[in-house]
Amino acid sequence: MKMGSGKNNRMTINKADECYLDNSTSTQPFSTAVDKLLPFCRSKAGYYLSPHRKGEELQAALSNSVQTLYNFLGANKEDHFQFLGSGIEAIHGLMFAFYRDVVRETGRNHFLCAHAEEAIIARSLQELEELSCWSEFVPLSSNGVIDLEKFSKMVKPRTAAVSISWVNGLTGVVQPIEEIAQICQQNEIYLHVDASHAIGKLAIDFKNLPVDFLTFEGKCIHAPCQAGAILSKKGSGLRSIIPGNPPLNIGALVGLAHACSQMEHYTDHLCMETARLRFHFEQRITSELEESVVFFSDSERVSNISALGFRGVVAEAVLYELNQMRVYATIGGNNFPRLTHTLECSQIDPELAAGALSFALSYQTTQDEIDHAVDCIVSSVKRLRKISHGCRDAL
Repeated sequence: MKMGSGKNNRMTINKADECYLDNSTSTQPFSTAVDKLLPFCRSKAGYYLSPHRKGEELQAALSNSVQTLYNFLGANKEDHFQFLGSGIEAIHGLMFAFYRDVVRETGRNHFLCAHAEEAIIARSLQELEELSCWSEFVPLSSNGVIDLEKFSKMVKPRTAAVSISWVNGLTGVVQPIEEIAQICQQNEIYLHVDASHAIGKLAIDFKNLPVDFLTFEGKCIHAPCQAGAILSKKGSGLRSIIPGNPPLNIGALVGLAHACSQMEHYTDHLCMETARLRFHFEQRITSELEESVVFFSDSERVSNISALGFRGVVAEAVLYELNQMRVYATIGGNNFPRLTHTLECSQIDPELAAGALSFALSYQTTQDEIDHAVDCIVSSVKRLRKISHGCRDAL
């Protein structure tokens, strides 16, 4: 699909076509990134440390890809990059590196993350509790960000690290990294930030970003599968997540680096045209559906994510109907918390939260698709409300 905006960007979609608005869960890989990967599944297979020409060829691909990622993320050459099979693997490995290199060495066994945090962060911290660690969830304010006052009070002498997502993948809300980092630095606490939903939408300059560890998931940024990474600041004090020289999926790394370079080309589009489409989407929904709400519209959000609530319906029912119409959204689950839980943690009315869905656009999304999605959402919610009212009248 070609980049562009409005009805003339590409052929007008047929109403039976799919409308994919679940780009926080997974994105369609850049076709050029797939093209970059495929030779490493065929003629360029091998081990990058082998002492022959095939190994040398892979070494060159490895070096070039890592340099591309350093440039894209604004990292210093002294910072440490480690490629892994997914963002989940990166976060999980980092949490146990904290245990190995911090908890066992210093006795500091207390961890903090945000309420309604990405599921993999929460699950990893819960697993650390089996190793005599202790984790707490920092409350969110009504605008969806960490309550900084409560966060500051929850820091303890034995707090080892804070782990948060820079951007909430369901609501699009951006966490105040600078303020969080200041509290961490004052208390000599490690700060880990997952940037999976920030890359391509926010400016990232790792050398000037006051965080110790940055992770991200390739499937959120149009990379081929099996790609994730950790970037660690020089002097972070943690050893490699996986010691030694394990085999690397060089093809996936090359695909990830290429996807990042492509995301750089689309940043302006995402921040301008995609933002316009999201505004159009939200305006149409709220004008055509009574008692529909755009959550956190007054908070800082990335340009492509919208969480909407529909009073009088159950989100699962709306999601089911949209799925039948081939319009795809999400209510969370799996590697996300439930959207209902995320909203209730920010003091959203539970009845409104029960009818909430998350929609995530991409650089490929067009106005034709948005208008088609709105038509489907409006008709579905109105029909379900009618059924719900009919059931109440019968009772």
